[in-house]
Amino acid sequence: MSLPETLVVDGTTGFVEVDTRRAVTLGEPVLDEAVRGSALLGARTFPQARFAIETVSGDGQPLAYGRLTPATVTGTFTLKGASVPLAVVAEFEPVIGADGGPRLLVRSAFQIDLRTFDIEGADGPEPAKYTLLLDVNLKLKPAPGE
Repeated sequence: MSLPETLVVDGTTGFVEVDTRRAVTLGEPVLDEAVRGSALLGARTFPQARFAIETVSGDGQPLAYGRLTPATVTGTFTLKGASVPLAVVAEFEPVIGADGGPRLLVRSAFQIDLRTFDIEGADGPEPAKYTLLLDVNLKLKPAPGE
């Protein structure tokens, strides 16, 4: 992610990318292989899931320690080769890392319809069987040299 020099989240750009071959785990090798397999994530063919951030609309205030900054983040979410527009509500919070350096926490929760990505839902009632709830917690640090 790239923040403007003003530290106002509006104008932030970037992307979040997850390696579906390694980052998705249920803690059991057999379950992990099933989730990564062709019926669900198809990780061999589609090794990344990606959210490309196009716009961020915040409260107009610069980031500040001790204050949560709410924002709407819009962009394109790609999974299994299918891309859809996505808007999520997120909170941005600057903190000090264990090493004394600045970090930016970004938290969000949203849901997607698995059918959009040609993924069969679990057993159970509709629409819950086709709904994937995502809880996103990122801890970002400045790029080397920044």
